[in-house]
Amino acid sequence: MSLRAATPAGRKFIIADPSVCIGCKTCMAACLMRHDAPGDVAVPRLTLVTTRTISAPVGCHHCAEAPCVDACPTGCLFSDDEHVGVHPEKCIGCRNCVLACPYGAVEIVTEKLPPEPEPTPEEAAAADAAAK
Repeated sequence: MSLRAATPAGRKFIIADPSVCIGCKTCMAACLMRHDAPGDVAVPRLTLVTTRTISAPVGCHHCAEAPCVDACPTGCLFSDDEHVGVHPEKCIGCRNCVLACPYGAVEIVTEKLPPEPEPTPEEAAAADAAAK
């Protein structure tokens, strides 16, 4: 079971009870369904941490003084009065935020781009001629 908790600043996050977690990842599926947005990378905002004896989902705690935000050199991560957010177009993939998060809740998600279309025979011939 998970409980919703609030920090003094009113920021909400999920706390999981590892004593009842069975590692089924249902929480991850529910998170994805609840927070999926058009144009966003479709990944759950939780990570399942498993050891020999317990497992529990870990998510962002939306820290009031977020170390991940402070570690970001481009302003990709930001913090407002309610949460920590992401401007994905500003990310350079440096992973400073991953290293700075005290909860292990930050990860870099890459988006698979569609393959480049094959050039037509005319375009290939024109490219060959231009290269010579």
